[in-house]
Amino acid sequence: GINAEYGGLFLFIKMAAADEEFEEVEDFDTQIFNEPEGYFKEPIAAHLTIFTRVANRVLPEQYLSTLSKEKYETLEKMETFNLRLAAKHSLWAHMLWNAAILLTELIDTLKIDVFDKNVLELGAGAALPSLISCLQGAKRVVITDYPDESLLENIQINVNAVIPQFLRDNIKVIGHLWGKDCEKLIIDSSQEKYDIIFLSDLIFNHAFQRQLLETCRFCIKENKESKIYVTFTHHKPQLASADENFFKLAENEFGFNVKHLESRIMKPMFEIDFGSEIIRSTVHFRLLTLNIN
Repeated sequence: GINAEYGGLFLFIKMAAADEEFEEVEDFDTQIFNEPEGYFKEPIAAHLTIFTRVANRVLPEQYLSTLSKEKYETLEKMETFNLRLAAKHSLWAHMLWNAAILLTELIDTLKIDVFDKNVLELGAGAALPSLISCLQGAKRVVITDYPDESLLENIQINVNAVIPQFLRDNIKVIGHLWGKDCEKLIIDSSQEKYDIIFLSDLIFNHAFQRQLLETCRFCIKENKESKIYVTFTHHKPQLASADENFFKLAENEFGFNVKHLESRIMKPMFEIDFGSEIIRSTVHFRLLTLNIN
């Protein structure tokens, strides 16, 4: 679990505390995912998992008209692929989260339309939603995570393994510390910002919710059609109100509208844990849009 042996989120806090621009670190709950003793028998090494996309996935109609027969057949065959998960890490990038799986399904079934859109993913981990967005015809996909070499290298390995060569120019991996140097995420030569931002199981980082929103507010296009998709679970039911504070900040301080779209019960990420299993199994899907008159 998150303890002295494995470090848990302590490394995350220690690195953030070293940066004088970050505040509130002392308030961060280092026991956010404290599993029962002995939950992990030994450190987890980087490993592959087989990911299977939903059977009812479909390519956007507009995208089909741009594809040659060869490219179409390549994309159609990508029903199943290997996804590399990082070695056990204090930022929990070594797991494939339900929140990311739900986002991926929504992209694959066109409930989230990424075609010809600029897409940014923050705290991407294995970067599954970003990979699927690229396969589904996004114009540009920028994948970010904490600027740790092992995390970014793992994402790049997944890009190289999953994304066909003819789409590689459309996807990029960048290290990013929330709330800092946001202008470096605007990589388009025309300085075009993002139509869509994905946040998958990030809001449990309670001490950094404001910094996360700062990046979102800077990077999102200034129009009503821009969308920030947030999926999350209350992994610690007793801290649900702290999770929900993210949405209060989004509305009250950052000028976003918040809309609840769906809640779905999935297999809990931690079967042996404290609190209601139903709460810990439920993935919530919400939409943030700019409050523009």
